[in-house]
Amino acid sequence: MASSRLPTNRAECARIIDACLRDEPGAWEDLQRRYSPFVYSICLRVTQNRTWADDAFQATFVELWRNLSHLRMDYTLTGWIGKLAVSQATRALRLPAGRKPEPKPTPKELRLGDPQELFARLEHLQILREAMNAIPPACKKLLSSVFLAEESPGYKALSSQLRIAVGTIGAKRARCLAFLRRELEGLKPGFIEEFSG
Repeated sequence: MASSRLPTNRAECARIIDACLRDEPGAWEDLQRRYSPFVYSICLRVTQNRTWADDAFQATFVELWRNLSHLRMDYTLTGWIGKLAVSQATRALRLPAGRKPEPKPTPKELRLGDPQELFARLEHLQILREAMNAIPPACKKLLSSVFLAEESPGYKALSSQLRIAVGTIGAKRARCLAFLRRELEGLKPGFIEEFSG
């Protein structure tokens, strides 16, 4: 079964591109499986509208197919696809002929900032998501409860929610963070320094 994670080095990107260009069975589907969540998250973030995000998502993969043979390897495939998705999502914000206007987000709602910065944040989130999915389920649940909840629960609430002893939460959290750090470094060496920098 093909991987669902994003490639993190040029050699892996080149292998994926070559497989698609040689029309290997399942290569294009593998590329789509790897990149669909990443592309859709960019399109939705830029357009702030599911219909427009769907259009931009489709357009991104069409353009990718048309231009895959022109990719210069001074970009990673992930970087190139991210830039393509931002471009297609920005294009989708323009109202094509015949499409009924939907409320466009106001500039205050968009808050896009620099497209390169947006892309870097989305790439970091995708890598973090992949690493969280790779750690043991109990760790994923603990770290999600501690760091991703709207309000950080106290140890007593965590103990009840996760059915673990209060006195073990700190040690388990540290062990789970070590698992996460190893996964992040395996996906993208230097990620911790880059992300915190």
